[in-house]
Amino acid sequence: MKFMKVFEGSWKVEPLYVDQERFCKSRSVNSQEEYKKCSGGRGRIASMVTMELIFQPSTLLNLPPVSWIIRGITIKITKMLLEDLRKYVIMIHKSDVTT
Repeated sequence: MKFMKVFEGSWKVEPLYVDQERFCKSRSVNSQEEYKKCSGGRGRIASMVTMELIFQPSTLLNLPPVSWIIRGITIKITKMLLEDLRKYVIMIHKSDVTT
C-alpha cells in the first residue's frame, strides 16, 4: 500500500428478489417478510453486491503511462477477486444443498 496515496472502498449488499415479478406481480416488495408472504415461501432471494473502489497512486507513480498500467492491474485484480468470491459462494451453496 506504500505506492498508493489514496486507497478506499466500500461494499453494499442488498437483497435481490429473483422471482418477484412471477409471484408478486405488480406489488412492490420492501422486506423479506413481504416477499415470503406474496410468494408463498417459494421465492428465491439473491444478493446484489455493489463495490466502490477509489484509488490514486503516489506522486511518482501518478504519471500517465505508469498510472494507466497501475489502473489496469488494479482493475484486473479486482475482477479476479470478485470472480473468486463468486465461485466460492457457489461452492458453499452447492455443499449446503447436498448436506
